Order: sequence, then structure tokens, then C-alpha cells
Amino acid sequence: MNKHICKICRKELKNLKLSGRHFKIKHNMTLEQYLIKFDIDYKTKNQRYLEKQNNFINKNDFVECKICGFKGKQLARHLKDRHNMTGKEYKEKYNAEIYSENLRKNMQEKNGGKNNPFYKAHPNGFDYMSEEERKEKFGSQKEKHPLWNTKRSKKTINQIRKSCSESGKKYIDSLSKDERKKKYGLPGELNPMYGKPPPDGSGRCKWFDYKNERLQGTYELRFAKFCDKNNIQWEKVHKALPYINTEGTKRTCLPDFLIYFDKNNPIYVDTKGYFDKECQDKYRSIRKKYPDKKFLIVDKKLLKQYENYIF
Repeated sequence: MNKHICKICRKELKNLKLSGRHFKIKHNMTLEQYLIKFDIDYKTKNQRYLEKQNNFINKNDFVECKICGFKGKQLARHLKDRHNMTGKEYKEKYNAEIYSENLRKNMQEKNGGKNNPFYKAHPNGFDYMSEEERKEKFGSQKEKHPLWNTKRSKKTINQIRKSCSESGKKYIDSLSKDERKKKYGLPGELNPMYGKPPPDGSGRCKWFDYKNERLQGTYELRFAKFCDKNNIQWEKVHKALPYINTEGTKRTCLPDFLIYFDKNNPIYVDTKGYFDKECQDKYRSIRKKYPDKKFLIVDKKLLKQYENYIF
């Protein structure tokens, strides 16, 4: 039933099912009272609910909630909405199933064994591996996870990412520095990316096109716009500065911008979300290496404080 004309005030209602508030406020009666008064053949939500509960005859078609007696093909949503309880908690407390027998059989036929979309990846599951073997094989690399890059909800993908990153961190921490370097990275000048800028589109943040330059992240974009507002000449830095860090290894630093208040004395600017201890140690060693050059760190707080100012 779509449109309905109220028999008391003659107002046109778009949907009788959703008009309970109209009868309560305007006529001080419930939708059920209105239907009985004017003898309208329409089933309310409660009536439909009771009919559905009475239709369950075969015991294999439904499962009954041991808390309130609700009947349904499965109780997962009912437990969450009505009793604020997960299916696992319900099973542990009442030692009962949350799915009916017929539904369980259908699920096993559809997704069990070779019908499971992930059966080909690991037919024996993870039972044939020890925990250490599993972490070595799947923990350190997300792409090797059997569920990685498949059609899954965002929540599931985030859970996979978390499990991969946590197990990967533990595994990497268990390695010595020499083992880590051999397996995962080449130090200093041996590294193929030594002295080179990051590849276009790499990293977590977005890349923006602004005035024939590629800017990495919103902080760089905001700082460039701030400079343009205040007529400060700027350019993007493309050549890295080599330096030696506190551990004595050769590294390179690529600040974001060069700004010119004076043509002879440009200032290197690096935009950072947070200026943590690593960055502080890095710039201490850079300033020792280049005492004649000036460096300015623009962090999140400083950018927020001054970006709307015009000097």
C-alpha cells in the first residue's frame, strides 16, 4: 500500500506503513487503533512479526533464542540488536547454535570444501604449519596472505592489514641488524634509491599537480599556496643532500622546498606532520654537515597557525 488518504483529516499520506507518527501527534491514537476503527485490512509490523513466528513449524527450519524465545533462521543480528551479544558469547554461555540445521547444511553445500573460493590457495588450511612457519611465510608480506587483494569488506581488509603488520614487526624485531640488511635493505650508497626522489605516486599520501610541479601530500600543497598568498618565491627541491647520520651510515635528505627572501641566501623548507625524535636527529646531523645553509621545519601546528595569515 503506497498512498493513503487519512479518513479523519483527509491528508494524503505517502505510506501508511510509515505514518504512525501522524496518527500519534494529530489524532492521539496508534496506527493499530486507526486500522481497527475504520476496518482497514492492513498488517502492522507486530502482526507481521507474530505471523512469521507462527509460520515456523519444522524444527530444522528455525532456531530459538534461549533468552527471549525469538525464532529465526539465524540469530546473529537478533543477538546484536536485542541483547548486545555476539554469536561467540551466546554459544559459550548457553551452549547452543545460532544457525538452523537447514541453513547450516545449505552453507556447507555452497561454501564447504572445493566450493570455497579460497580452497585452491590452501586446501589444508593453516593446520599443516607451525606458528613460526606461518609468520615467516605470510606475516612479513601482505601480498602473500591468502585473503589479500580479494573481494572483501573494508573491515576484513583492515583486520588482515593489522595482523600482517603486527606479525611482520615481531618477525623483523627478532632479526639482528646484519640479517635485516641482507634480507630487506641495502645501506647507504648500495641502495638503488640512494640520492633519488620518491617515485611519483608512491607513499600513503595523495599527489597534487600545482604550478607545473608534483606536490606530495596536502601539507606541501598548503605551504605552496601560503607562499603564493604572501608573494614568497618558492621552488621544489629535486636534488638530495647527502649526510652521515648518528649511526655513521651515509644517507640523503630531500627537503620539500627552497624559498627566497634573499636570492643569495635561500632557505630549505621541509613540511612534516609531526617533528619526532628521528627527524630531530636527522636535521642535527644535516646542520652539522651544512653549517652555511638554512633549514626550516614547518610542522602541522605551525602550518595551521600561519597558513591563513597574509604578511
